[in-house]
Amino acid sequence: MNVAKMNATVFILILNWDGWQDTIECVESCQKLNCSDFRIIVVDNGSNDDSVALLRKHFPQLALIETGKNLGFAGGNNVGIRYAVDHGAEYVWLLNNDTIIDPAALGELLKMAESESSIGMVGSKIMKYSEPEIIDFAKGRIDFHTGRTRHIGRGEKDVGQYDELSETDYITGCSLFIKKEVLGDIGLMPEEYFLYYEETDWCLQARRKGYKICIAPHSKVFHKVHSSTQKNRGAYLYYITRNRLFFLEQFGENIKWKRRLKTDWKPIKSIFSADFFSAIRNLRYVLKAYLHWLLGFAGAMEFPHKHYASIRKRRTLR
Repeated sequence: MNVAKMNATVFILILNWDGWQDTIECVESCQKLNCSDFRIIVVDNGSNDDSVALLRKHFPQLALIETGKNLGFAGGNNVGIRYAVDHGAEYVWLLNNDTIIDPAALGELLKMAESESSIGMVGSKIMKYSEPEIIDFAKGRIDFHTGRTRHIGRGEKDVGQYDELSETDYITGCSLFIKKEVLGDIGLMPEEYFLYYEETDWCLQARRKGYKICIAPHSKVFHKVHSSTQKNRGAYLYYITRNRLFFLEQFGENIKWKRRLKTDWKPIKSIFSADFFSAIRNLRYVLKAYLHWLLGFAGAMEFPHKHYASIRKRRTLR
């Protein structure tokens, strides 16, 4: 095996929540990286299944941190980031547990990160696990009028059309590589979102500090493209609606509220479909999202709190 030389210590951070089967496959793929000088950290985010016991049994030498409860995507990852920085990390690689990675993925991320001092974060090209030639994310674009984000390249066959080295508006948290010094400048990932838009906010904070956000196109990560919230359509609608509104408060430009409302109120149309009760239920989640946004409630949907006021102040402090 050709081992790429690395001049930095990288901590690979994998967040687990009731997904030990996926996490085992992810860790095993990380162990095949053709790089040296990296450590794998798994953070269990308050799993309700036997994840901790099964992961310890499968990887007895693995560094496994337990949060004790579900802290959300940012909260769980921040526990691992603190650990990594305290133990000498120069780079931290956030990686979804429902991925497997190409052996060259880490080396390509590091090569891009070290190519220019102004590059603060680097993302991978995300491919579909079930169709390895199909792109899920090649770069990201943000509509600052509505807050919507778009995965460029999604659904396209990868024939090298996105292989140029380029900047991106944001990086998906599925694979996000960040320098230690950037963490010192912008802090940890904002936890108030709980789920969705936290990494987008984080990327834009880095851009405001003058860092470039880039994609390493030859770093490939294969994503199973499923998440816990897909089991609960209502939760997805709640978080994506509420957090997009909070995101717009921070970064919106000439906000187009008519377009924003048209997108958020799509569940209304489905009231006239055959699945009437599902439509009503979904609409309730959208209404709850707007109400919590107006009240400034953030965090987990089940336990909203006023903590988002601290983020709202960011805009006036800049």
